[in-house]
Amino acid sequence: MIDMRFKRRSKDCLYYDVVVSSGRKRVEIELPRYHPMIGGIEVFGLPPQNEWVVLTPHKNPFVGKGVIKVKNDKKIAKIKERIEIVTNEEDAWRFVERDWHLGKKFERQLYFEDWSQMKAAGCNQKRWVFVHSNGMYVVSVLGHMNPALKLLTKKQKEFLEKIKAERGKPTDTWLKQVNTNGTPPPLYKQLFPFWKTQLENVGSVFEIGYEKELSHGDWYKFFDFGKQCYEVQEDNWTSKSIQWKGKSTKIKNTYRKYVREV
Repeated sequence: MIDMRFKRRSKDCLYYDVVVSSGRKRVEIELPRYHPMIGGIEVFGLPPQNEWVVLTPHKNPFVGKGVIKVKNDKKIAKIKERIEIVTNEEDAWRFVERDWHLGKKFERQLYFEDWSQMKAAGCNQKRWVFVHSNGMYVVSVLGHMNPALKLLTKKQKEFLEKIKAERGKPTDTWLKQVNTNGTPPPLYKQLFPFWKTQLENVGSVFEIGYEKELSHGDWYKFFDFGKQCYEVQEDNWTSKSIQWKGKSTKIKNTYRKYVREV
């Protein structure tokens, strides 16, 4: 489980307490975020569910710097973080560069998101390239919004019927065709030391959403990677208002994610 809660604001940085747990195992994280609507908490999860949320286009590059504190078995690691985000004026594409450093270990994530075909074809494309101390890890995703049922696997169709019976008609559905390759990044595994982070090379993720506000809400997701299948439930979304650059601004206050292997 991942449980997240807003902790405090310091100058132009928002800090969240994040607890990652599995049984009795527990990792505590103090996570800095640099904008209410950029670099959302959804950055955490099983790869390839490692998505940047960029809800505010920026004509100029947006840069943020901070330190991620990770406590595991009473040991505290401080990972230096720098992110740079660029979007074009139409917000049709987004680019994120994120650097992590811890001693001799490093991890650079290059993320590109292309929305230019959304209106015409109802799809987008995303690619993550992790260059790190132990090699490279690449994730490519083709996403289809409100996909036809024929594109779903049998397990995903059964999952959809189960969730609809419990929650009713969703506001959004996504099917994401995924290809992964390479060696999982070591610093990412430091935040998730007891979860499997290497999926099969090819699979898909089906997402069922019930939006509440700020493009967030409850989400139910099914990862189908052949022998590895996961159900993910994201809920407990709440917001709160804070003063941000002289204005009352809503931010994410709480959020929770359950992951279950099936």
